[in-house]
Amino acid sequence: MFRSEADWFIGEPDLKVTTPNEFTMYANGPDWWIDQYAEIEITEDRWIKSMEIKPSNPKVVHHVVVYAIEPDAPDGTPEGGVMLHEYAVGKYGDIFGDNTGRLLKKGTRLRYDMHYFAVGSEQHNKTTIAFKFYPKGVTPKYQVRFAKTSATSRTTARGSAKLGGSHRWLLPAAASGADRFVPAAHAHARQRPHGGSDRSGDEQDVHPQLGRSLRLHWHINYVYADDAAPLLPAGTVLHLIGIHDNTSANRRNPDPNMWVGFGERSVDDMLQVWLDMVYLDEADYQRLVEARKARPATSTTAQPQQQR
Repeated sequence: MFRSEADWFIGEPDLKVTTPNEFTMYANGPDWWIDQYAEIEITEDRWIKSMEIKPSNPKVVHHVVVYAIEPDAPDGTPEGGVMLHEYAVGKYGDIFGDNTGRLLKKGTRLRYDMHYFAVGSEQHNKTTIAFKFYPKGVTPKYQVRFAKTSATSRTTARGSAKLGGSHRWLLPAAASGADRFVPAAHAHARQRPHGGSDRSGDEQDVHPQLGRSLRLHWHINYVYADDAAPLLPAGTVLHLIGIHDNTSANRRNPDPNMWVGFGERSVDDMLQVWLDMVYLDEADYQRLVEARKARPATSTTAQPQQQR
């Protein structure tokens, strides 16, 4: 049985940070993008074990991206901060593996990149990000690092399924790998799984690589088991491919007669994938490779996080 949406999937948080002002979304009109800000009140740097975002009124929230604006950010850091976490319908937070985490620095300011849409009546919303921390004084061995890949989507009016776009992302030169690998795809109504089909009456489609159903309006994290996460040597190229279906056979398509390109609105389309990567030194990488060789092969199928 599913838990209440009011519950925190990560468990009872150690810290919750909420936008200070309630946002009012008009009843009718175009989508609205706005930045909202909040201060974090912690007395020392803390390592994040898990985190989750909840809007108070998800019916008008397309997505939320929370950025950390650190007080001592290195030169070259974007003025708007570095991405910390993202919310879209169906995503229940990030729970990092044992001995891995992300650092939340004292004095950090949060920027909530909000995307709202109208639903026919005036609505109000506040947004909260919640954290669970490692105990004070505990420093995990591995630091989770965020990586984003995206592709510009182009489909034509009444077009058959097209290659939405592709993106190649090169891992750093230093020996590295993925101790925990979480793809969180974000696309809109015309996206369908690569190699899958959206033309049946079934509400879900089977993704051939992930091996589990993927609902295109439900942005689920797919998390590898610790002993099955890909180990990627330095120089590995990750290749992102997306398929868009702008035909009338796609029952989620709002208008197959409309030419569609990349866009941020709910009626546009896009293709983005976020990866939580853990970089390994050469010794750790080789140790894990040898450990894999020494045991029987296991499935590399990624399992979606389910609401427990």
